[in-house]
Amino acid sequence: MATTELMLHTAPDSTTTDTIASAITAALGNARGVLAVRLATATGVVSIDYDGEATSPGRLQAALRTQGVPATLAAGTPAGGCCGGCCS
Repeated sequence: MATTELMLHTAPDSTTTDTIASAITAALGNARGVLAVRLATATGVVSIDYDGEATSPGRLQAALRTQGVPATLAAGTPAGGCCGGCCS
């Protein structure tokens, strides 16, 4: 299992949280290899646990983009998205 954090280009506010959460669910809810998704509404960070054999941070970003939710790797997230547990 790997984890990546993606920073939404626009952080959700009280009027957009449900819309953005629905778009994230549509993009990643049934995506191959996605194990869990968490949205931190205060920071606009989406944490995604995934199977690195089935998907990648780039594919996860692309899936979000198709639902109109552009995101980039959050600061401090390794480019490979690895949580550090398998490589250290």
